[in-house]
Amino acid sequence: MSKGNLDDRLATVTQWEVDHTALALERWTAHRREHETVAESLRDYKHDANEWRSTLQDLRLTFIPKAEFQSEHRALDAKLHGEIQALAGIVNTIDARLDQAQGDIKTQATESSARRSVFSDSRNVLATAGIVFGLIATALLILDRVAK
Repeated sequence: MSKGNLDDRLATVTQWEVDHTALALERWTAHRREHETVAESLRDYKHDANEWRSTLQDLRLTFIPKAEFQSEHRALDAKLHGEIQALAGIVNTIDARLDQAQGDIKTQATESSARRSVFSDSRNVLATAGIVFGLIATALLILDRVAK
C-alpha cells in the first residue's frame, strides 16, 4: 500500500467517523426528545392518576355503606307499605260509604216515586169524583128545573 492509498483510507475513515458522530449525535438528540416527551407524559399521567384517585376518594367518602343503605331502604319500604295499606283502608271506607249513600238515594227515589204515584192516584180519584159530583149536581139541577 502506498502513502496515497493510506491517506485516502485515513480520509475515508475520518469521514466515516464524522458521519457516524453526526448520526450518533442526531440519534442521541432524538432519543433525548423522546425521553423528555415520555417523561412529560408520565408526569401528566401521574398528575391525572392522582387527580382521579382523589376524585374517587371524594366520591367514596360521599357514599353510604351498603349495609346502612339496605337498612334504610328496608325501613322506607316498610313505611311505604304501611302508607299504602292506610290509603287502601281509606279507599275501602269511602267505597263502602258511597255504596251506602247510593243505596239510600235509590231508596229515597223509590219512596219519592211511590209518594208521587199515590198523590197522582189520589188526585185522579178526586178529579173523577169531582166530575161525577158535577154531573150529578147538573142532573139534579136540570131535574129540579124540569119539575118546576
